[in-house]
Amino acid sequence: MQPGSGVQIMLLSVGLAQYIDFVRRTFGRYLTDDIAREILDSPEGLHLGGQHRFVTIMMTDLRGFTSMCGKMDPADVVKLLNHYLEAMTRIIMKYGGTIDEFIGDAILVVFGAPVQHDHEELRAVACAIEMLNAMEAVNEWNQDEGLPVVEMGIGTHSGDVVVGNIGSEMRAKFGIVGATINMTSRVESCTVGGQVLISEATRQRCGEALTLGSSQSLSLKGVQGTLEVHEVLAVGSPFDVRLDQAREDLAPPAHHLAFRFAVVKGKNVGELTESAVAVTLSKLGAEIRVAGTLEALSNLQLRVVGEDGSLHAGDLYAKVLRAGSEPGVFYVRWTSVPDVVQPILDRAIAPDPAVLGAPAAP
Repeated sequence: MQPGSGVQIMLLSVGLAQYIDFVRRTFGRYLTDDIAREILDSPEGLHLGGQHRFVTIMMTDLRGFTSMCGKMDPADVVKLLNHYLEAMTRIIMKYGGTIDEFIGDAILVVFGAPVQHDHEELRAVACAIEMLNAMEAVNEWNQDEGLPVVEMGIGTHSGDVVVGNIGSEMRAKFGIVGATINMTSRVESCTVGGQVLISEATRQRCGEALTLGSSQSLSLKGVQGTLEVHEVLAVGSPFDVRLDQAREDLAPPAHHLAFRFAVVKGKNVGELTESAVAVTLSKLGAEIRVAGTLEALSNLQLRVVGEDGSLHAGDLYAKVLRAGSEPGVFYVRWTSVPDVVQPILDRAIAPDPAVLGAPAAP
């Protein structure tokens, strides 16, 4: 060995270690650290193929973000998304979740693959609650940057999937395949902003560690039988997290507020033939009185009725969450409020009990 060769070997080793660390960090930005480690450390890491795993899937979505994007500068859209996704990614990594992919503003996360941890289901639900609690800070930053406030809903479901390297020798990804993903998407689609819903399968595996809110049995297209979903308010030991719920002060409207509405079925909306009247109102939603009955978690398209009986411009969308304070009354949560409708709702929200019944501002 030539003099100095030991030093050269040491320098080469240091350089190689730095390069490997760079590759890991670069892969980690696109694949998450767990998947990068799986690929780089295992001789079989790049082989195509998969295996069956029982996992818990989480899906998130920003409510009304697609329509919001059409009104924003593209640079602002990316700015908002990058900050939001960075905040959510940090929490997901803290709880050991693997981000399968970002789908626009949605996040698909798996707990239980490729690395398995203890309490996978509880991890997923606790992670979801902490993500929702982090939205207050996200929105404070948005407002400081002149960006809109956003709301997120999260659904989780547990079941069997196939996980592994999927694709071809030219292009592949570590992915998950199975009906569990579709079912998770169905659960998530039932949420409103600021809400975590879990399936019965996830609830059973979490045991007694959960504090639940409302529960509903749903009949969904393409799903045999009914799907039972549960609203989660807190997760106990060993995570001990509780949802910071926004306070909602429902009060009688400052003046008569009527709607015409139709139930949205799939992507189809019928004629706006049904009538409703606001019994109580807040910035988040309303209790409405209707002639018939409304199924929980059904979606409504509404138009505000003017004093002359004509319909105001702007489609208002809401989701039925539960029966209201009296028979024939149901609580609905606004899911999309167009700019032309927001001032009408604002004028109907009484600022103080002393002015209840006062005429609306012109």
